[in-house]
Amino acid sequence: MDNMTDEEKRLVECLADMNEDDALALAKRMLLEEGKDPVRVLELCREAMDLVGKRFEVGEYFLPELVLAGEMLETIGGIAKPLIK
Repeated sequence: MDNMTDEEKRLVECLADMNEDDALALAKRMLLEEGKDPVRVLELCREAMDLVGKRFEVGEYFLPELVLAGEMLETIGGIAKPLIK
């Protein structure tokens, strides 16, 4: 996470912390208003999912968090994928 902008770090943190409203709003802003690279946004989502997986492995997260993480990723992916040229 060292080579990320503050905005990118915030997206990863919101996703990994299950802060759905903020994560989706930030992703939409990055993709639709700021025109950020959709592939980059999806890479950030992958990094967040890695954190979610680690938290699951140590017993900090359980199945409901995995489901919510998947739903957030699906929503963001639905916005990002059509923007990939």
